[in-house]
This record gives sequence, structure tokens and C-alpha cells, in this order.
Amino acid sequence: MLASHIHHLQCVLCGASYNPVAVEYTCPACGPSGILAVHYDYEQVAPHIGRAQLAENHEQTAWRYRALLPISYSHRTMPPLAIGGTPLYAVERLRSYLGMSDLWLKDDTRNPSASLKDRASVIAVMLAGGKTVACASTGNAASSLAVQAAAVGLPCYIFVPYDAPRAKVIQLLMCGATVFAVNGSYDDAFDLCIEACDTFGWYNRNSGYNPYLVEGKKTVGLEIAEQLAWQVPDTVLVPTGDGCILSGVYRGFEDFYLLGSAYRAWLLYRPKVLLPLCERWKGTVLYGLVKRVLLPMVSPKDCLAMEPWLSVIFVPVADLVLLSRMQRF
Repeated sequence: MLASHIHHLQCVLCGASYNPVAVEYTCPACGPSGILAVHYDYEQVAPHIGRAQLAENHEQTAWRYRALLPISYSHRTMPPLAIGGTPLYAVERLRSYLGMSDLWLKDDTRNPSASLKDRASVIAVMLAGGKTVACASTGNAASSLAVQAAAVGLPCYIFVPYDAPRAKVIQLLMCGATVFAVNGSYDDAFDLCIEACDTFGWYNRNSGYNPYLVEGKKTVGLEIAEQLAWQVPDTVLVPTGDGCILSGVYRGFEDFYLLGSAYRAWLLYRPKVLLPLCERWKGTVLYGLVKRVLLPMVSPKDCLAMEPWLSVIFVPVADLVLLSRMQRF
């Protein structure tokens, strides 16, 4: 069940607002490209979360931020696997190597499936209301959903391209998921998953389609802000597949910023969140995912005219050099 403190959903393309009870996934006017952003009633949220309350909260998982999540308080039974609360490391040797005196590394491999995607999948299995859950993926999102669904006993269906890595498919099967190998690309698997969810009433866990998954991913931003004693970093580098982690990390900082603007000084500013995307990835699954989800919201050539929190950077360099180059931004 959705939380009552969700004020409305808003389409990132046309700006139309919707009652969350009336619309489940994407904007009815814009179709699948009309990604919806979740907006909260901060007057309702404020009494339930604050610096003092967090300091006294002994919950060390992502659920310490429940007041800023789309899960209703009527949910009494929480999923058994601990999600979030992952360490933020002061990586001294890497700082020295890169010449960056204040570099930190957030280690989300501590999550149950060794991925940040668990933060989204746990939201999906809770909002599924006992339904079968499904997604299209060739990597961490699929593994994460399979693990989270198994933990709460939900049937899970995963759609993968026919040439998906064998090791990933084996991992999904080991977790009890039913895997459909689609004779086509990732886009074909994605489209078939959407159709199957609509036809059979399964709960759709696809990023860039289900608006509530970003809300789970944003808990990493909430954690970073709190772990750095509310002195947020100037820049956050986000390894990105479909663009939803990028927006999710930012959403965490934005929630604290907006909450603080209205009620108390939490964050003085929001950091810039950067998406490193190499030109040499054009034509790959990664580029296709970004094109499907992120580019409806921002065009790379227009990124400098966008809000200052978002930068899309195309650099024709190797991965190891990329990290070194990115420190200049």
C-alpha cells in the first residue's frame, strides 16, 4: 500500500500531475516515455523525521528514512533482508593517487545481492501486495529482484535477451526466478515484460517505468548526507546503466534540501551528480538504456542549460582514465 504522505506524481515531460491512486506507472498522456516523479507532502513528513530523531534512531538500514519513502506505515512486517546502511569509506590511497583530498567511496556491495539495486527491488516487492513481480534485465536489477522476491516468497519472472551472460541466468535460476530468454535485444525483452505485466497483472519492477523504484535508490543519497554530518559533497560520481540511479541519488539530497528549506536548515545546497558516459559505448546495451530512460529528460547537447545538478559527459577515454579526468569537474 502506498504512503499517505505522497502528495502527487508529476510527469517529467509534460508536467502534468496525477493522484498516485489513479496512475500506477507512467504518464497517461505521454505514454511509456512519460516518467513520473514522486512528490511528498513535506508538512506531513516533517514531524516524523529530523536530525535529532535520526540521531536517536537505532535502525541502521534504509528504513530509518521511512518517512521519505512511498511505503505506508500500515506495513507492519518488513522484508527480512537488511538493505542499506552501507559504509562510506575515506579511501586514503585512492585520494593520494588521484590528488583528491576529500574523496569518499560508498560501498553498496554490502547489500544482499551485492548491488545498490536492492534498494529499489525491496520497494517493488513491498508495493507488489503479494503479486508476482517481473522485470527485464541482464544484470544487477534482475539478480536483486530474484533475491528480494525469494526472501518474501513472491513468484518472480525475469526477461533477458537470448544472449544474456550465462552466469547471470544461473544466478537468477538459483534464486528461484523463472527466466524467459527473448529472441532479440534488451529493448525487445523490456517491451515483452511490459506487455506480460499488463496482461497477467504482475507488478512491474522495470526502472524508468515504475516511479517508485527511484525512491528506493535515493536512500543512498540520504545516507551519504547523514554520514557526512550534513556536509554534502560538491560532486557525486554515479556508475550508471539506465539513468535511474543518477536521478535516485539526486532525489535523496533533494528531499533533505526541500525539507530543510521549509522547516529547518538541513542541507545548504545540493551536490552536482555526474553521469560518466563514454562515446565508445554508442551502440551498446548501456547506451540504449540511457537513451531510453535518461535522454527523454535531458539531451546531452543541452545539458549545460539544464539545472546545475545534472551533467551528462561524453568522453572517449578508457575507464581508468575516466575517473582521473572526472575529478576536474
